[in-house]
Amino acid sequence: MNLAHREGFFGVNGKHFHRIHIFREILETALQTIQAIRMSKYLPHPQLNHFYVGLLVVNCWSSVLIHSRWFWHGEAHRRFALVVCDCALDMMSTVGVSAMIALRYADQYNVALAGFNFDDLSDDNWVAQMLNEAQMVLVVSWSDMAMRVIFSLGIIMTTTNMKELLRRKPNRKNRLVPADGHNAHIQLSYEAHTLLSPLPENNDVNWNSRIQMQNPHAKKKVVCSPPRLTPSHGINLLFAFWGFVVLALHIYAITQIPLMECVPKVHPMAGVLPSCFVVDFNCHKLSISGQHDEVLTEWKKFDHRTAVKLIVLHCPAFEVPTSFSDFILLQEIRVYNTTIDNWGDDVAITNTYHPRLTMLSLVRTKMKDGILPVGLQSIDFPANLYYINFCETNLASVPDDIDAKWHVGSSVYVENSKLTAVPQALIRLQPFFLVLGGNPITEIPPELFEIYGMLYLILAHTNISELPRTISNPSMNTPFIDVRNTAVSYFWSWIDPLVEMMLEVSPMILASGSTYCNDLDRIRNGESATFTAPLQADSSSILMNSSEANWDRLIKAVDCSSPLYDTMFDLLGWDGMYRITV
Repeated sequence: MNLAHREGFFGVNGKHFHRIHIFREILETALQTIQAIRMSKYLPHPQLNHFYVGLLVVNCWSSVLIHSRWFWHGEAHRRFALVVCDCALDMMSTVGVSAMIALRYADQYNVALAGFNFDDLSDDNWVAQMLNEAQMVLVVSWSDMAMRVIFSLGIIMTTTNMKELLRRKPNRKNRLVPADGHNAHIQLSYEAHTLLSPLPENNDVNWNSRIQMQNPHAKKKVVCSPPRLTPSHGINLLFAFWGFVVLALHIYAITQIPLMECVPKVHPMAGVLPSCFVVDFNCHKLSISGQHDEVLTEWKKFDHRTAVKLIVLHCPAFEVPTSFSDFILLQEIRVYNTTIDNWGDDVAITNTYHPRLTMLSLVRTKMKDGILPVGLQSIDFPANLYYINFCETNLASVPDDIDAKWHVGSSVYVENSKLTAVPQALIRLQPFFLVLGGNPITEIPPELFEIYGMLYLILAHTNISELPRTISNPSMNTPFIDVRNTAVSYFWSWIDPLVEMMLEVSPMILASGSTYCNDLDRIRNGESATFTAPLQADSSSILMNSSEANWDRLIKAVDCSSPLYDTMFDLLGWDGMYRITV
């Protein structure tokens, strides 16, 4: 006989239906409980969690209800109710949760951009919530795949069972006549249009024997008495008890205050650690200084493996704990208004433990003795970490071998810090962006203008008064040079080919607030005929030519307009987001 046939081993009319159903219920209830716990860990909105837990609890209680007195006289109805409840929860687990989450973002999707709006993507809370919820929509692991396959197979089985039970059947009346010719007869009527009619109960032995004695050839038996207690009834009571357990865990979870440092805020069940897409570790709000044991205690409260962005704020004595190595999904580190007391080699950022890290920013931060922490100098530097930002720090020096650890072509910002000279290691790093603005640097080495591939060189707000006079092998990729608010008043002839390449594109030199731009303004206003710096044989024929015929080229070559912001790094934005508010 076909195993999937209605009378077969897995069939809805098979004699093993209840045993198979109990096995499926145990397996699916376990997986659905895991699903409910995962949802409580990742989904910040309680409504979906309430709905799913409610559905799971009702399904657990339904087994007792369906096997109660209400269904004693209808085995087919009993089986139909069982498969309907199973199908509903399987559908919710497989399709319902994903669909409800996806529909929440349908109106936020910008078809013209083929994505979401920039304002949304720049909002940490929105991104954290969206990516957390995406874990319930997308398959994220092999175990998640197996769970979805089991739920899908459950849908197929339950819908097949419902189809069999609801199959239309023509009206007819059958009369069973004993073979010995006696007058005894039993009449079975089939008036319904579906097969939702009584099915045989295996445990009604006395009634079956009586029918067989009256008519040994009878093929149909009718259930007329309540089923006796069997082990399956005890299992159904256990399901009901488990429903109360799940409900109690859910109620307890939603009454707890969510973890302060985690974004988004969630209410995990069953003692599971909350997911923490953004770790907003604010020592001021936590009333701690940031020492090792304090940080370790706080970080034990969330799942390190879910953290994508780590933000450390307002810690007067921050020490990185050993658990930092557990942040395997970390993509960005932000440190603001903090003093780093200890970031040792044993907790360094490494490609082994932080392979996805792409950006490191230390803003308004002090390092011990103004030296780069050892934890930022690992030889196993993360392979994707190309954006390194220091702004408003006390960084006074960079290790001579940092170019052997950081990646060639990185973008390095050391802005408003304490560098007194351009580190040769940064030059050998051949950065794509090099921002040295706001440092007390007095001299620029010629090698800085020989870096191939550099796009921006920011020297604004430094103490320099001139650029190097001679460049042996100037880079021909034409970087933008920013000398705003410096004493630079003169340019040499080596810069002319670079300026000519950019005349019809964009001003190559940004010099507002510099001595050069002040001279240029006086020349254009008729207050002076020449630059204050005397002409020399190797001066720039373009930039030092003050004749009116050359003004157009000067305007195209040098931008003397005031900048929108004082720093290249978004310091104002960070101050707005992270400063202490009363």
